[in-house]
Parts: sequence; C-alpha cells; structure tokens
Amino acid sequence: MNEKDMSAEQTFSEKRYKTIFDIASVSLWEEDYSEIKKSINELKSKGITDFRKYFNETPDFVYKAAQMVKILNVNNFTLKFYGARSKDELLKSLDRVFTPESYKTFKELFIAIAEGKTHFESEAVNKTLQGEPIDILISVTIPSEDGEFKNLLVSIFDITRLKKNRRCIKGK
Repeated sequence: MNEKDMSAEQTFSEKRYKTIFDIASVSLWEEDYSEIKKSINELKSKGITDFRKYFNETPDFVYKAAQMVKILNVNNFTLKFYGARSKDELLKSLDRVFTPESYKTFKELFIAIAEGKTHFESEAVNKTLQGEPIDILISVTIPSEDGEFKNLLVSIFDITRLKKNRRCIKGK
C-alpha cells in the first residue's frame, strides 16, 4: 500500500470512527488523562506505593486531578442524556453534573490507573443540568503503563431504571 492509499484509508477510518461515536446510543466521552498519569508517575518517583492511602490522606489531590482531565469530545447522546443543548454548555456546567459521589468514583479510577489496571468500572450518581439525579455505570479501558493516556474512551450507561427496580424489589 502506498502513502496515498494509507492516507485515504486513515481518513476513511477516522470518518467511520466519528460516525460511530456520534450515533452511539450510549454516553461516550473522549478524554485526555495524560496530566493525571504524569502526576501519578511523579508520586511514584517520590516513593508512594499505596495510592488509596495517599488519596484518602490527600483528598485535594483527587479534586485537582479531576480538574486535569481534558474532555476532548462527547457524543450527541451525552448531550441529550445530561440535558445540554451543546457540548460547550455541558463542559461549562460540569460542576452541576458531578456530585460528591462522582469524586469518589474519580478517586477509584485514579487508583486503578496508579495500580496499572487495564479496565475500570463503577456505579455512581450524576445529575442532569436540570438537577435530576441519574444513576450511571461508568466504564473506562485504561492503556498499559507505557500507553497513550491522551484519548481514553469513557462509556456511561444510564442504570436509573435498573436501580429503581432493584429498590422496589428490595422494598417488598
């Protein structure tokens, strides 16, 4: 395959990815975690090995690290899911989306990254921009230690009805 064919193939693949990303019926976030990975590596170089203990003793790190996450893109479903009219509106309103529980989930994700895990999954509660609580399942595939942390794909599934049904069954 010559260079021109490879470039055309890459363009086709990028367009295909963008189409799939945009039409997926699940909330997808493309995020850059490279600054968090860099901070975790700096902590490791200082001899920190128990990240759960460190994050529990230094809760400010989790809040600062969460601010380091760069959101590169969200799909159309994400906008509808959170009740946003545009990507810009959503990104400017993340303080209304995240709950204190969200930061516990961030902490667990950062621990998973520090421990070299390749997958992270957790239930959490977020809010729509209208203030409605939504139960979510967040799933992240984490690159290997030497991998790129610049384009992590985060999937968020709405499990609100499932959680309500569980509560109803337990209440009987």
